[in-house]
Formats: sequence, structure tokens, C-alpha cells
Amino acid sequence: MLPKLNKQRRKKVVGQIRQTQLITTFGCGSVVDLLDNTVIIAGTDFWDYAEDPACKDKYVIYEENLQKLLDVDHFVLPKIEDRPQRFPGDYSHDIPAFIFPEILYCPSCHRLIDYHRLNTAGKFRCFCKNKTNLLPARFILACENGHLEDFPYYWWVHRGKECKSPKGRQHNILLLSRPGTSGLEGLYLLCKDCGETRSMKSAFQSDALKDYHCSGNMPWLRKKDEKTCDKVMRPLLRSAVSVYYSVNYSALTIPPWSSRIQQLINANAGCLFDFMDDDYMLNNFIKRKILYENCGFTTEDVIKQLKRMDKSRKAKEAKEAKNILEDEYKALCSETDDEEFKTQFSQVPAKYAEYIDKVVLVKKLKEVLALVGFKRIKPYIESDVENGTIAPLSSKKKNWYPAVELRGEGIFIKFNYEKIKEWEERVGSRYDIMKENMEKSLRKTDKYLPHYVLLHTIAHLLIRQLTLQCGYSSAAIKERIYSSFDEEKENEEKMAGILIYTASPDSEGSLGGLVRQGEPERFQEILDNMLEEAKWCSSDPLCINMKGQGTFSLNYAACHSCALLPETSCEISNSFLDRAAVVGTLEDRNLGFLEGI
Repeated sequence: MLPKLNKQRRKKVVGQIRQTQLITTFGCGSVVDLLDNTVIIAGTDFWDYAEDPACKDKYVIYEENLQKLLDVDHFVLPKIEDRPQRFPGDYSHDIPAFIFPEILYCPSCHRLIDYHRLNTAGKFRCFCKNKTNLLPARFILACENGHLEDFPYYWWVHRGKECKSPKGRQHNILLLSRPGTSGLEGLYLLCKDCGETRSMKSAFQSDALKDYHCSGNMPWLRKKDEKTCDKVMRPLLRSAVSVYYSVNYSALTIPPWSSRIQQLINANAGCLFDFMDDDYMLNNFIKRKILYENCGFTTEDVIKQLKRMDKSRKAKEAKEAKNILEDEYKALCSETDDEEFKTQFSQVPAKYAEYIDKVVLVKKLKEVLALVGFKRIKPYIESDVENGTIAPLSSKKKNWYPAVELRGEGIFIKFNYEKIKEWEERVGSRYDIMKENMEKSLRKTDKYLPHYVLLHTIAHLLIRQLTLQCGYSSAAIKERIYSSFDEEKENEEKMAGILIYTASPDSEGSLGGLVRQGEPERFQEILDNMLEEAKWCSSDPLCINMKGQGTFSLNYAACHSCALLPETSCEISNSFLDRAAVVGTLEDRNLGFLEGI
């Protein structure tokens, strides 16, 4: 993926980013350090190809359940032009980006310079006699509403006032460091015109910028927010993690949308829907573009599936996250042989038959991962999306979001719901403290119930064991937890399952290494080893007796030595974990769900 510098005077390729990174780490609004420049990825307003009818079938993807959840018509892949290079450096111009920070720093004369004052014919060079290549300034400002701007060096060094010198200029500020120091305490600003100085360390105090009002700047959209922002600006290093937290939603493609005929329709949906009112053109297009020799279905089959898709869209039936999980849970509990979703029952190890109802080998799956916005300063919580407090990807809401398709495989385990209810009765009020901590924290979730803690912990322990036995890194394996949302409702789906899977943007996904671990002999060995490892942590007895570890004290017996995973693997940021839920404590093994084995 090749971001391009988007400026009226010229456009050039400034670096390369993987397609999946544009949906996660380096999505719209993120600040990216590249080889020669630091840029901010442009919003979807500047993804011109997404509105081009000629590119509709090439970059548009569909996932019916996720579309209903997010209230959009389709998703758009980040552009990637797959063509050979005609000469070294012959890169395609795919995704726009803008220079940010706009204030650059000269390591020779230490001057801070606005890049708009420079000649952009080549690399940015300073006016000083050394003509040194300029570097992006390391400090920026951000607020919790997602606004972003350059650090106000002139305002800071003059304490919010004008320069005392009549010739005071914005570009005559130097960023200097005191000899013998390397941290913030050694950095200070100097105005060459009036001689004012001020340390950068004090800028990071909590109330340092209380008198500096947020301008609502949105550099990824090249505009300012129309609404007045009352949030306090926070100084950050441009490469700090808190500059960008992507807000992602995902869903598995399941029947009836995972069939071969549906995939062919998706690849030509733009034209097919254009011809819906013209039977002759529709039939002709289907015969020319979709049907092929021995394909196994007829024109009538295609039209039937197309009408089902059209009816689903016109129904405008809104879905919640729990509806998607319930649909996926039902699909995973049955055997399917579709183009994008293949499941097969495996024998449950006899030793665990009392606790596990089904082991399902998910030989093929497709996950659509969408980017819907982002947060700065603080990670997002579920209510942020509902309240509209995430930063937007575009000036006005579009009928699509950026997304990628990930393909892979996995193992699904359906637990005995009655056994889990018995376990909940045994543990009683053990998790009341965790619930209180959640309600006081920023990490609230509708999924929380004691058996969610149990299922989530088993998933973590299982992933850690799988990485030792099947060769995947822990960051390459992910989890999806299927747990009942509200047990008191009569019509609530009774869910108790976990999906351990791996998925990549490659068209073929993975090669079966994870699925093979679900075969009876191997799977029993994995579960046995998992329980043996879980019984003792190198931090015990301290760890096993804890009731307040991790962020917001939302973990009990779970630390980096026994249960935590890389953030990319966990669906809820390594929270709501308790190893004792699986194997019990040193004093009371009866607390463990699987302790009877």
C-alpha cells in the first residue's frame, strides 16, 4: 500500500503501508513515520477511486450482517494497484496522505520552520548555510474529540502573549537542549527575537495548556470542525500510542452469504443491481460474466440469490453486535460446506465429554474487518460509537466504510451450558468485585457475566498452549467469545462457546496447521497440557490470590506469566480474566470449572 503526498503543487509517493494496516494501526487520521516524511493518512473524502464506477466491482466488498450493524451499503478495500514496476521507484499512487506535523526541525541550526514556507521540489531543506534536511517536529497537540494540530511553539515560549520584539516572527523559534541531558527536562524553546525561553517539560503538566483553546483542526480532512470543542489539548509525542486508537468492527461471513454463488454475485454486484429491472440485460450479464462450464448452478439460482440479497438490503433491518454473534454461534454449531465457510464436527475427547458438547473444525472462514473511526488520548469504549464521540473518517457520513477481507481457519468449542451454570452457582459472588471495578472504569461491556470470564480465560490459556504446539505466534491467533448477554431474558440465546482462529489478508488464508490441532488425539493432549500449565504460575501464590490486576483492576489471577496475550489476539484488551475460574485456587480447587478432570 503506497500513501502519496497530496498537495496541490505536486504529488509523490512517500512510503509503503500494508493494506491491513490502513484498517488498524495506520488508518485514516493516524500519524505515520515514513522513510523521508511523517504524514497523516487522509480521510475517505480523498479516496476518489471509491466513487469511481469503473472501480466498483474491484474494490467494493459486501458482508450483509456487518452492513446492517454499521448501517452502510457496502465496504471499500484500500486501493492497491497490482502491477509490475516498469523501473525502480515506479510506484502506484494509492492512498492520499498529507504532511503532518507541518512544523519541521533543523538539527543544524535548531530552528522550527513551517513547511509551507519551503520549496517542495525536493527534500525539505533548511535556510541555514548547511542546507540540512529537515525533520518533523516531535511534539503535537491532540484532544479527546480527535482534533490534532502542531504544538504551538510561539504561543508556549511567549506564555500566550505576543513577542516583545517588534520584529517577532513565528519562524524564529529554536528548540534547544541543555548539555548532559536527554529527556524532556533538557529541552527548551528560545525566541531569537526577544530572548524568551521556556522548558518543554512543563508543557506536559496536566493544566499547562488550559488557556490554549482547541481549534477543532482535522488535518486528515483538511478542515476545521464546525462544532466548538471544549476539550483540553494534550501535548504528545507524534509517535505515541495514544495519538491513534482505531475503532474496528468485524464479522464472519456465514450462510447464506458464504456460498460460491454469493461470492460470484459480490464480485459483480454493481452491474447486477443496475440490471435488476431489465430481465434481458440481467440474464445476458449472468450468462456472460457469472456462469461457466460445470459451475453447478443455473441462471435461476443466481437470480434467486440476488433477490434474497436485494430483499435483505431493502428490509433495512438493523442489527446489534449480539445478533451477529448469535448468528455466528448457530452457524458454528452446525456442519457447513460453503465457498467461504467450511465446518466439520470432530470427536470430543472422552475425558472432556462431560464439559464440552462439540468440537468443530472450521476449515475455512472469512472475516471482514472494518474501520469506522478512531479515538485519541483514551481508547474507545462500546458506548463511544453509540454516542457519536469517535472521530470521523470523512466530513459527512458515507454509505461505506474502509474494510479488508481476512481468510483463515480455526477451532470452535461449544461448552455444556448446564455445567457452566453449575459452576456459576459454586463460585457465587466471587466476581462481584470485578463487576464493581468495571462499572467504575472506562471499559464497560454488555458481555460481562461470570461465565464470560470463564470462557475468555479458557480461550487465552488455549491460545498460549497452541502457540507452543502448532508453530503460530501468539499474535497470529485470535479469539471470538460467544457468551450469553442477558440470562434473565426468556428469548435470549444460550451461548457458551469460543472460536480460536487465525486469519490473514492472503486469498488462501492459512494451510491447515491450526485445524489439525482439533483432531481428537491432539486436542486432548493440548487440553491436558493447558490445564497442567494453568495450575501454577511463576508469580504464584501472589497471582492466584489476586482480585485486582491489570488495567482498571479488571483481572483476578491473570498476569503475563500465565494468561495475558498480545493485544492483537484479545477481543477486550486483556481484561476479565481469572485463571482460578478454570483450575481453582490453591486453597479451593473446587472453584475451577475443569478441576474435576
